[in-house]
Amino acid sequence: MEHHVPSTSLGISFREEILRRLEARNATIRPWAAIFKNYSRISEELAKVRKRFDHRDRTNHVDSYATSSPSEELKQLREELAEVYKQKSRNDQSLIEANKRLDKYEASLTTVTKERDKLIQENKKLCARISELECTLKKTIDDKQTLYDEWIALSALLKTKTNELLQLKEDRLVLINKIRDLNEQHANLFNTEVDLQQERQQRKIREEIARACEDTSKDEKINQSLLQTNLPTGDVVYGDVIPQEVVFKTEANDGEVYDILWLSTDMFASGGSDKRVRLWKIDQRTRPIKTNTLVGCNHAVTRLDFNAESRLLLGASNDHGVRLWNVDNLRLVTSFMGHMDKVTSARFLSCTQVVSGSNDRVIKTMGRQESKMCAFCFPRIDYT
Repeated sequence: MEHHVPSTSLGISFREEILRRLEARNATIRPWAAIFKNYSRISEELAKVRKRFDHRDRTNHVDSYATSSPSEELKQLREELAEVYKQKSRNDQSLIEANKRLDKYEASLTTVTKERDKLIQENKKLCARISELECTLKKTIDDKQTLYDEWIALSALLKTKTNELLQLKEDRLVLINKIRDLNEQHANLFNTEVDLQQERQQRKIREEIARACEDTSKDEKINQSLLQTNLPTGDVVYGDVIPQEVVFKTEANDGEVYDILWLSTDMFASGGSDKRVRLWKIDQRTRPIKTNTLVGCNHAVTRLDFNAESRLLLGASNDHGVRLWNVDNLRLVTSFMGHMDKVTSARFLSCTQVVSGSNDRVIKTMGRQESKMCAFCFPRIDYT
């Protein structure tokens, strides 16, 4: 930290220096004061002698008969006058030298005075700077104390939060263990359900095989009765039929096609992994022509359904939603977002209600006018 001298002590030191220099100057000039005084006295005596000499010259022709003693006095006065002139010359020279030294000392005093004034100004600036630095130092000390208090508070808060974090980590481990146990239970239940489903499918297959092995005399009787009727000639089909001929083939969606639905005799819709529902129309040469594209799904379209009365096309999607489009104006009418997983199936119950099923194992019924879920149910699992 820088140390500073108070302004009062600095001013006193300057005054002492000035007084000291003035005393030195007086000590230098003091010997010459007597010379100046003697010079003045000699000048006065010289003036008196000149007056007396002039007076005697005027009275010399009157007193020509005077004795030799006045002549000697005159001679003595002239010698004294010469000596006075010599002394005056020496005093003049000394005075000139004293004046030169005095001018030199005055110049030095002027220089010292200027330096003193300059130092006084610098002293004022330094004092102002010191005051400013003292204010800054005080503010810095206050800020330091404030920061120290805040640091103590933050340290206490950090300690508290650290303890809370440790507690939360312990709780998290407990929850992870519980979730692991629940997942194991869920997996066991799911495996049990899969086994039961496979068992039901096997039972159903066995029942179908048993029905297929039953007496087919009824089918023969029905065939004979159909032959006896006056129906138009052609292939009579009953039961399952495997297609034998491809009528047309076209590139529908940009990706996999998941569902196709006929809307009328010459119009159908397709949905797939490109998140779009495309509308197609069959021309006179039985070739499909894409007419429009319905958008709004954020993931693949899985199932389609159509209600001829309301002219609404339904599309289920993997984005957990079901959407309705109007096939006349091609506008998105509403969206149902209520499932927690992919919607795998959706159908119209009526022109105002939709039922949907999802991988979240929930079946939901939704109203078109309210645009919200009306009811939902969980499929019952029979473990017997």
